[in-house]
Amino acid sequence: MQISGLQYLKFWGGTADRNNRKKDTIIFVGAECGIDQVMVHFWRNKWPETCFWEDYEAIGAEAMAAVVKAQWPCQKLQKLAHIFQEKGISRENAINSMAELASESEERKKCAFLRLNEVGSKFD
Repeated sequence: MQISGLQYLKFWGGTADRNNRKKDTIIFVGAECGIDQVMVHFWRNKWPETCFWEDYEAIGAEAMAAVVKAQWPCQKLQKLAHIFQEKGISRENAINSMAELASESEERKKCAFLRLNEVGSKFD
C-alpha cells in the first residue's frame, strides 16, 4: 500500500492541545523484561525509543492510549511492571508472563482483523 506525502505528514503530524502546543505522536511497539524492570519499545515523532515502564507512564495519556491502540492489555502490563520492579516475581516468571501478554495481544489483533473481514463491503 502506497501512501502519499500528505497522508504521511498527516499521520506523523500529531495533534495540538488548546494552547496550540504540539503533542507527541506515540506508537507502542512492544515490551520486554530487562534485568530488573520492564522495558518499553515505542516510536515518538518518527524516532524509535526504549525506556523503563515508569518513564513511559510519565509521558501521559498519549502513551497509555498507544498501548491500548496496539491492543496490549494495559492494566496487566502495568501490574506486571510494578510487581517485577518490586522483586515480587522472578525474572523467568516475568518473561513467561510477558510472552503471554504478547500472545494475548496478537490474538486480539487477529480477532479484530477477522471481524473487519466479516463485515463485507457496502458496494457488493
